Amino acid sequence: MYDNFAVSFQGESFHYTVTEYSPNAVKVLLKKYLEDSAVSVVQADAQALPFEDNAFDMVLAFDVLHHVENPLKMAQELMRVSRKHIFMCEACGLSLVRKTVEKTRASREKGERSYTPCSIRSFFQGCSSVEIVPFYFFVPPKIKKKFMRPFITVSEIGQRIPGLRWQSQSMSVYVSLK
Repeated sequence: MYDNFAVSFQGESFHYTVTEYSPNAVKVLLKKYLEDSAVSVVQADAQALPFEDNAFDMVLAFDVLHHVENPLKMAQELMRVSRKHIFMCEACGLSLVRKTVEKTRASREKGERSYTPCSIRSFFQGCSSVEIVPFYFFVPPKIKKKFMRPFITVSEIGQRIPGLRWQSQSMSVYVSLK
């Protein structure tokens, strides 16, 4: 997830703060970014971020909201620490596949809950805009490169079909604070 993130703006002067809830994942990230002065790694709960108000120009959250106990509290924390923008990739609560997966024992044990676009908008009330766009991505993890093209084609076709678009398992959430 974090591969090449800090170098994506080479030549620019940026600093990235990566947060992770899991102590083991924090150890892995600290080792990975040990020599990268542009990246700080902090263990944190997204529902109680250890940063000052307006600490960041942009806050990014990838597949976090459906794991937290209190999604409204997480949204409030993201709004508190961001000066301008929030970008999230999140599970789509309208997806029948996603809802079926959430009924499995493993998902129930993790407390996973996906949210509809309407619910997500309600978490970010008071922001100047909240745009939610589904993205249809049907590529199994760890697939061999030679089999990737057919899955990408199916994803591209699914993205163009209005009724099918919201059956994607993911959506992008763009929040502008000001």
